[in-house]
Amino acid sequence: MATPPAHSATLPGMTINAGSKRLPPSSRLMRNTTWSCIGSAAPMLLAIIAVPRLIQGLGADRFGILTLAWMAIGYLSFLDLGLGRAITRLIADRLALRRQHELPGIFWDAHLLLAGVALAGGALAWVLSGVLLNHALKIPAALHGEARNCFHLIAITIPVVVLANGLRGFLEAHQRFRAVNVIRVFVGIAGFLGPLCMLHWSPRVDITVAMLSAVRIITLVAFFVCCLLACPEVWTQRCFGVTALVPLLRFGGWIAFDNVIGPLMISVDRFLIASLLSVGMATYYVTPQEMITKLLIIPMGLQQAIFPAFAGLSREAAATLYRKSADTLLLLMLPLALLVRMFSREVLTLWLGALFASRSFLVLEWLALGVLINSLAHVPSSMIQAIGRPQVNAKIHLLELPLYLVLAWWMISHHGIVGAAIAWVVRVSVDAICFFAVGYRVLPCSPFTWRNVGAAVAIMTLGCMVTHSTQHASLKLFFALVASAVTVGLSVQLLARAAPVPQEMST
Repeated sequence: MATPPAHSATLPGMTINAGSKRLPPSSRLMRNTTWSCIGSAAPMLLAIIAVPRLIQGLGADRFGILTLAWMAIGYLSFLDLGLGRAITRLIADRLALRRQHELPGIFWDAHLLLAGVALAGGALAWVLSGVLLNHALKIPAALHGEARNCFHLIAITIPVVVLANGLRGFLEAHQRFRAVNVIRVFVGIAGFLGPLCMLHWSPRVDITVAMLSAVRIITLVAFFVCCLLACPEVWTQRCFGVTALVPLLRFGGWIAFDNVIGPLMISVDRFLIASLLSVGMATYYVTPQEMITKLLIIPMGLQQAIFPAFAGLSREAAATLYRKSADTLLLLMLPLALLVRMFSREVLTLWLGALFASRSFLVLEWLALGVLINSLAHVPSSMIQAIGRPQVNAKIHLLELPLYLVLAWWMISHHGIVGAAIAWVVRVSVDAICFFAVGYRVLPCSPFTWRNVGAAVAIMTLGCMVTHSTQHASLKLFFALVASAVTVGLSVQLLARAAPVPQEMST
């Protein structure tokens, strides 16, 4: 592994100086992770209250158009071609190298590139809106006018969303996670409260989508103001045409490619169930899947925090952050996955009734194990992207996809929806093994404290034995409390071993 002269060993694709070797404070990483989780969780909680009222007020057809608008505004942000993530890495790297004078040029050049890409994507969406309206979607004739207005508003909003992604990446590189997630919470709340308020004036769905577009414009302005506060030189020393854009496009292209494959890996099992079994059976699979995968906001929050933190670290500091992040996720997710796995039948019975639970509880048990494994893979995945190798993630997923399709088809054909859950667990297990293997080649160190791994394996094994040997909720609850106490004890020891960090790194 090549090492830059006059510097200590670095991760591949990264350069550091003497001021960029230390580990960021644990408290800051935890705080950033917490803010990221809040930004994801708050809108979910509000949706539980808002969605039934919106369905009642708008009606099924108009609400269906609104859900398409939500999906399009959120999902079509991938048209940034991964440049938001590329901006985060490049800015974090320059901050670590104390080359702040380059930030204004990077900021404006990258966002001019984003603006061009976003305008092209918005124009394409405008052109395709007529095809979707007239040929692809079955929308009542009375709502065609409203739907057409909605699609045009979505096309206009795409550039706003894409540019906001770039500004968000700039702020995350500066560790401004509180500002980012306060704005995200505002967007999430407004995305549900706004339509509810619009119902008092008009049930027209295009008026509601116009309000959502206005919220996104306000968000763009708020992100831009926060960027100026984080780095005033962006405005006072603005310059253009000084940044090499090809590396940004190369890095972002692989991120975008992976972002296209990712949703396919998540949703393909649903289509196979609907095709091989029935749409009704898909309900008994999708419902527990949607429930348990909400726990992934925790590893996603940590992933957002550690991605910019990896930039500019020395080998020793990166290894410490890598191990601490993996251990933290293991100890956070273990009791949650254990509780869901042990009380899957009870939770589903309380929520959806005994009949539904009898058909879905085994699915939930397997998926809980898969979520635990999948959450751990976020750490090496984030580290590999942060050091400038996003193509590794994309290639791993590209190789997995056809194998997973074959496995899922066979398991669903022979074992139904439980087979689909088992196939998903196998897929995320292979995914985690591949990421940790590549992570070891990049950073040869153990990602976990083996005592924590041993405790996790023992707890999950005993939990499975208790679950299948007794139906007494009190015994299962007792074991869950004991296991949680053990996990808390290990967590306290992990925090106690955290090395003190110099004050200058917290500024």
